[in-house]
Amino acid sequence: MGRRLNAATPLDYTTHPDAPKLVIATIVSNHQTHIDKLIRALESLRYLKGDRLGYPTPILVFNDRTLSNYQLERIVQSTDRPVAFPGVNELDVFPPGFNPNKENNTAFNAKSYWFYPKLTKFWMYTLWKHPAIDAFDFVMRIDFDTCFHENNAHLPDFAKLHKTYHAQYVGMEPDASRVHGLFDFVTDYMAKEDILPTNPVLWQLITNTWITQKTLPLYQVSLEVIRKSFMQHEDVKKFHEAVVNKEPYGIFEYGWSDHVLRFIDTAMFVSNENFMTTEFKGFSNRLSCDAGPPPPDKEDANKAQENENTTEELKEEAKKEDMLIEKDSTNTKGKYLNVDNDSKGTVAHGQQINKGKEDVVDTKEQEDNKEKENVSEQSNGEAPILNDHASENIKRQERG
Repeated sequence: MGRRLNAATPLDYTTHPDAPKLVIATIVSNHQTHIDKLIRALESLRYLKGDRLGYPTPILVFNDRTLSNYQLERIVQSTDRPVAFPGVNELDVFPPGFNPNKENNTAFNAKSYWFYPKLTKFWMYTLWKHPAIDAFDFVMRIDFDTCFHENNAHLPDFAKLHKTYHAQYVGMEPDASRVHGLFDFVTDYMAKEDILPTNPVLWQLITNTWITQKTLPLYQVSLEVIRKSFMQHEDVKKFHEAVVNKEPYGIFEYGWSDHVLRFIDTAMFVSNENFMTTEFKGFSNRLSCDAGPPPPDKEDANKAQENENTTEELKEEAKKEDMLIEKDSTNTKGKYLNVDNDSKGTVAHGQQINKGKEDVVDTKEQEDNKEKENVSEQSNGEAPILNDHASENIKRQERG
């Protein structure tokens, strides 16, 4: 059984190895269905094998301070890790100037229209100001409706050293209405702030996807590993402040999701060598968790092939990194951002924002690459996440 902490700070790190301190973060409402799913998720964390020796990674269960004693006790009993329950004051707060007139139910309630926009605001903005994460360096975010069915050798840590961000790339947002105005907002912001994208290849993909299909690429961020110093970098914080609190209030007005916004983050602020987009071994999401773990014979077969699967993952990662090799730009106009794998960072190469079509990547080539990626995803033995999990529309259907 785990133990409940009054705060994250009582953890004793006096003999902690000289390595970044890890924490697992999640957020949940008091809706009992959500609590039950969170308990399932926390029970499945036994599959994670990347903790520091002798230091089981603690869990921060953020909430609006309305969880019952019974719910708190059940959550603590679901894991052998230390658990703290930081309260969040801003879950009922809307951006200044925004009028939530679409629905009167504005509480942090699972049945509210505003529930998932508030979650997006939390993961993009509120979490990184909260004192509960002060003691930690790397944050593994996990949503309450996810789980693990197989061992993962590196989580809750990064799979490789010197990384800033890791989430799985899953394609593009299938509902174009949920990215309404976002591309123009970002390009206007970058022009106003004199920002060049740190990763011009990813930015070109964003531009090409918008011009040709009027939607945007995304990650599956129900599970992500993030370096805290990156999210607290002044340039990143300023951008997130604008996304959350400035017109057109896209998170609340149009449903801009953190899946798409995180992809934009990496294009704007993260160089190729500092992020990963491969899938997380053993991770399952929503419908797959509802279906339960695989049969024992399949699980045993997966364990027997663990080394082989790891090799294939590394090969796939190397292939994707090769596709995203950044070419040095000779264009020096604009502002280069000092966002890298520590709080100081290193100067990254940038590239002018392309607002026209003349430099758009060839559409046929993109479609060919996408087809290859889909084949690669299916070869891992699981259906591509995008088909039934990536869009926030799935989240909306699961309310209640």
